[in-house]
Amino acid sequence: MDFELTLRYLYGKPQSDFDALLIHLEDMIDTFERNVEATMTLYGQSYLSEKEKIKNTFRVQWKAANEVYKEAYEEISGDDSEKNAWAAHKANFAYIEGEEQSAEEFVDRNHREMIDHYNKSATAMLYSILEGQFRRFAELLRLLGNHILTVEDLVQKNYLDGIVKYLEKVIGLNVTTIKPYIEKLQPLRLLRNKIMHNNGEFPDIEGTELSKFVKDSNHMLDWEQEFDEAALWTETVDEVKRYYVLRIKNIEFLQPFYKLIREFFNELFWLADEHLNHQPIAERLKYAAGFVGREIRVESTTIIEVDKGKKIKATVINDGEDEPKSFDFSITVTRSSKNKFEVINQVPNADRLDRLAAYIQKNPHIILKSVLQGFNIGNRTTAVNVKFC
Repeated sequence: MDFELTLRYLYGKPQSDFDALLIHLEDMIDTFERNVEATMTLYGQSYLSEKEKIKNTFRVQWKAANEVYKEAYEEISGDDSEKNAWAAHKANFAYIEGEEQSAEEFVDRNHREMIDHYNKSATAMLYSILEGQFRRFAELLRLLGNHILTVEDLVQKNYLDGIVKYLEKVIGLNVTTIKPYIEKLQPLRLLRNKIMHNNGEFPDIEGTELSKFVKDSNHMLDWEQEFDEAALWTETVDEVKRYYVLRIKNIEFLQPFYKLIREFFNELFWLADEHLNHQPIAERLKYAAGFVGREIRVESTTIIEVDKGKKIKATVINDGEDEPKSFDFSITVTRSSKNKFEVINQVPNADRLDRLAAYIQKNPHIILKSVLQGFNIGNRTTAVNVKFC
């Protein structure tokens, strides 16, 4: 074990406000997704448990009823149909069957309603995370740029579009590449609004903004037609006004939104880094290369678009006594079918870089967490190539 290197990177990089936002967002989305999956598993287990209880309860009743049936069948004379009808009546088969069916329908209905309520809550919560963190991101850029106007000064409704406009007009961010994400996230906003403000109820669904989204959901979302039961006391069924209720039957419909939100913020953070003249990335590179010397600085940081990813490139200048005096530091991150991580040192006669490269190879979190966290949340599997040259 290289104790000098271990001590150097033991406590991780001190967090800036920018780092804290990125890390918090990534952890929040991951935790939310895991919690939703765990909750749905528990709901499923509870449902199966309730169904099993019903089976066990009525298994006992059916066993007793069958004994009554056998005795009653022999009590009377007649043909089989007459004896069977009498025995079934005496054993209360119809009553038990009806009770069992009612019990199962009660559990099924409650399960569907609980799933629908939870799915709607999860949908609203996911949108809340999206909007809340987007606003927090805009506020951070406002503070870093010493801007006076806040998001609240300009945005009254439709916060997604409003924050994009704020970033473009006030902060000066190039928002071209995030607008397609905003467009794809609009159904989530519409769902949240209808859930929160209309309880998922619609007087009519034809031509609504959500109608196509529901139609294309592969039955994970659906409409149920309802009517005002209270009005039945004073009106006929034909006169009662009907309405439609949006049902979220399967939480799997959120899966594309998890990915979309991660990719959206991933792109947003790269844009912010460019807007801030790559200072966030430069600070992270300085931390990662810090073992080379105490008096290093990072210059000429650039981000290059490559096939399926990006390449971070910078020059590290060492103003101290240690060698080397300067070297290029690059990190290439690309989407891949499986995770790969490689560190290469091509600087000759640089003992500290040799040691650093070997240490990072065994401890990839120095790059994956301290440098790339927040900038790589849209990609689940990546190939990462780190090079000193």
